[in-house]
Amino acid sequence: MSDYRIGPQPLASFLFFDLSAWRGHSASAKSHLIKSLAVLPLRNVSGDPAQEYFADSMTEELITDLSKISALRVTSDVSSVRYKNSQKPLQQISQELNVNAIVKGSILRVGNRVRIFAQLIYPTSDSNRWAQSYEGDLQDVLTLQSSVANAIASAVQIKMTSEEMASLKYARSVNRKALEASLEGRYHLQKWNEQQFRARKEVSNDEELSKAII
Repeated sequence: MSDYRIGPQPLASFLFFDLSAWRGHSASAKSHLIKSLAVLPLRNVSGDPAQEYFADSMTEELITDLSKISALRVTSDVSSVRYKNSQKPLQQISQELNVNAIVKGSILRVGNRVRIFAQLIYPTSDSNRWAQSYEGDLQDVLTLQSSVANAIASAVQIKMTSEEMASLKYARSVNRKALEASLEGRYHLQKWNEQQFRARKEVSNDEELSKAII
């Protein structure tokens, strides 16, 4: 029986090929590392414009939950809200906000039932890394929100402390009426702040124009 041996040249070629494949995989993995992301305003798909405050408030809650992860940079809701109903390509939005990934989704509320759909997207390739929907009762909506944040954190594969993991898994049930009053109040406060900011900016621009004319 002949003794089968791999000679030095084929072995070297095999090692070279194997290392090249590994390096290619490693480079690809590094290019998809997510260290920063932006949560775009969740779309209100209930068909009721009066529920717009609910969708915006849930977006803010999701940003707040993800911001608890110290190793992940999350764009503030003030920056993200500018892209509400935006038709800009995700790659352009990610460049403007200087982030690696985008979270977008929708929220549907029918009576006391809530469904949240979210997806984590690589803007450069416009491909999904993760997508999932969650459904539950209104009084458990904050728990649903934390579940979404926890799933996104897992998909990002970012390192979290035990305290951060515990905070994202914390189950919270609330009084429905109290929750609605709180969310609606925060929504109108945010809108008022935005109006004040625009008003001050307009006044500032008018003053600069007056100085230029004088």
